[in-house]
Amino acid sequence: PKLFEAVRQALAPLAATPLCAETMTLEKAHGRIDGREYHVMAAGELAAQFPHWKQLHSIGVAISYRVENMQKITIEQRYFISSKALVQDEFARAVRGHWAIENSLHWVLDVTMGEDDCPIYRGDAAEILACIRHMGLNMLRAETSRKASVRRKQKIAGMSSEYLETVLNAGLKKLGEI
Repeated sequence: PKLFEAVRQALAPLAATPLCAETMTLEKAHGRIDGREYHVMAAGELAAQFPHWKQLHSIGVAISYRVENMQKITIEQRYFISSKALVQDEFARAVRGHWAIENSLHWVLDVTMGEDDCPIYRGDAAEILACIRHMGLNMLRAETSRKASVRRKQKIAGMSSEYLETVLNAGLKKLGEI
């Protein structure tokens, strides 16, 4: 089987366990209840089955429950692999940290570039535009001659071709360092 399927099968008994206060966190806000449950285990024989995943030590599942207005219930399971031998608390912190970074990036892209309001969905266009917005954000962040927010830098670059050139050069210089 593929790695995803093997991880899912290995974690199925843990994911199917009844809800437990020790493994679950609950939050109430904005008319909804969010619950999160984390399970992690040693990769064991999966590491031998998938030798190209070097240093595979842990596998885990994060289960999210959301109840909105006491009506709509959503359950989502996300699977993870790790090169570190993790215990449950470490795994939970790593998952939350990963999503905090992801959410921060998407918030900036939405607020500064209106990503969620983009009506373009045909073919690969939405994905291509998302890449272009991400590149633009990286270039704006790479430009450090002005102490200004991303939104402010974006406005200045839209009004000054000289500053736009500065932003593009900073972004390309940063790209050359990678």
